[in-house]
Amino acid sequence: MIFPGHVAAPVLASRYLDIDRRLAVLAGVMPDLIDKAAFYVLHASHWTRLPAHSPLFFVATSLAVALAGRLLRRDWRWGLTWAVGYALHLLCDLIPPDGILPWAWPWHAYGEIVSRGRPWFLGGGPVPWLSVSIEAALVAAALLVELLHRRRARLAVDS
Repeated sequence: MIFPGHVAAPVLASRYLDIDRRLAVLAGVMPDLIDKAAFYVLHASHWTRLPAHSPLFFVATSLAVALAGRLLRRDWRWGLTWAVGYALHLLCDLIPPDGILPWAWPWHAYGEIVSRGRPWFLGGGPVPWLSVSIEAALVAAALLVELLHRRRARLAVDS
């Protein structure tokens, strides 16, 4: 899944869970911000899903954000919000065709998996239609829920 789906999933979740939307969206895109920068910019990784797509990073960052929330706001919910956004990112990335995450990193190097030079949307390979279709549905659902919510809020104010 690419950026629009990774934003749409936490936006939807924030409508139904008591979580901060901005923090959930940040957590929802953070694995790609880290891993894509490590691969494309720094050339420090052989795969666009290392290291931030691993359970180790998920747990470590969730605990760090929870601790920051506790220290700065005396509130543990930052950790829950971060965990929800981050977990949704990982769940979305399980959709085929890629559907592989580094569950055992750093104990397994995943050297047998090497990312291509460019992603499919920049001409790097065939379009993964199943993934694109699911992502389009997710984005459409998020937009629909947002529009309905705003319409209800506007009607409540007008009444």
